[in-house]
Amino acid sequence: MDRYITIKPWETNAPYHLELLANDLVQVAEKQPDKPEWKDWIWCHDSINSGWVPKHLIAILNNNTGKVLDNYSAKELSIGAGEVITGIQEYCGWVWSVNDESGEKGWLPEEILLKLSA
Repeated sequence: MDRYITIKPWETNAPYHLELLANDLVQVAEKQPDKPEWKDWIWCHDSINSGWVPKHLIAILNNNTGKVLDNYSAKELSIGAGEVITGIQEYCGWVWSVNDESGEKGWLPEEILLKLSA
């Protein structure tokens, strides 16, 4: 686990986020091949919300249905500049993070993070 400081604020624009459990079934939308930054993500819908899911977490059952292979949250973390976070997992330009002060968890884009030296 690495520690980072945020170099600029990040505000999520999604008040609701996709929360999935292993073995849930989701509707899978077409990937966006015209956006290379999303090449390893799949847009999924459950009965309530939608969001980007790492493609390695979805087993495609047919053209528009997938089975979730592990628990996953698409929650983004809103944060100010100069805050310290602990990175739990990195994936395709995003870091699953814990705000060291508040304990809140969520995804942050790597581009706003500066790794602190050990």
